[in-house]
Amino acid sequence: MRALNNNTTKIYDYLVLLAMIYLAVDLSSMVFSYKIIKLGSIIAAASSLIFPLTYSIMDIIAEVYGYKIAKKIILYGIICDLIFAIFTLFVSHIPSLSSVQTTAYILVVGSLLRIVFAQTVGVLLGAFVNIYFVTKWRVMTHGRYFWLRSIGSSTIGEAVMLVISVFIALSGIISYSDLVRLIVFTYLYKVIFAILISPFVNIIAIFLKNKMEYQGVENSFNQLDIWGISGFSPNFQKQ
Repeated sequence: MRALNNNTTKIYDYLVLLAMIYLAVDLSSMVFSYKIIKLGSIIAAASSLIFPLTYSIMDIIAEVYGYKIAKKIILYGIICDLIFAIFTLFVSHIPSLSSVQTTAYILVVGSLLRIVFAQTVGVLLGAFVNIYFVTKWRVMTHGRYFWLRSIGSSTIGEAVMLVISVFIALSGIISYSDLVRLIVFTYLYKVIFAILISPFVNIIAIFLKNKMEYQGVENSFNQLDIWGISGFSPNFQKQ
């Protein structure tokens, strides 16, 4: 029994790493939310270049460790976003040796709370839609075609989050015509990103599932608990 618990702990070490990468990408994208880039006629938020990776990571976590753990990590991530925004906003207003430096920091991070609110609303809908579909289709396909399920669920979840979060975050900052162009180009980029990264996501998911099967950890395809998060201890291990 002790050997099995040790093996289970090693398997969930990968989960901790995935969760940390998810949070790193999430916070990085939040900082660049108001950096609007323009390449010819293409307008996009710089955060959109890296944020789609969070959906790929959540696909892997939902596929390997289950919907409930993926949902818990998303909720904890939102709390971390809020803490990061409050601390950053507080420290940025402390006077520096140079007033220019203080102004620059406030300019960059001064709107993080608005970003957190926009991202929270978008994530609560878009990210949950993503992991719901990738898990629901997992049950329907008996665990097969993960690469296809990942692409489909990511494109649906990204569409939901993009429309909601962009309108909340950028309304009044850029014109509505630019807002629509930004949403269209950003969504096309995210669809292409989901397609291109799907082989790598599939390889990682297969590797982790094989590890879990080798160590004798249960990986069931026949249950989908949408709202419950019971059955796991605070360190994400099955009770």
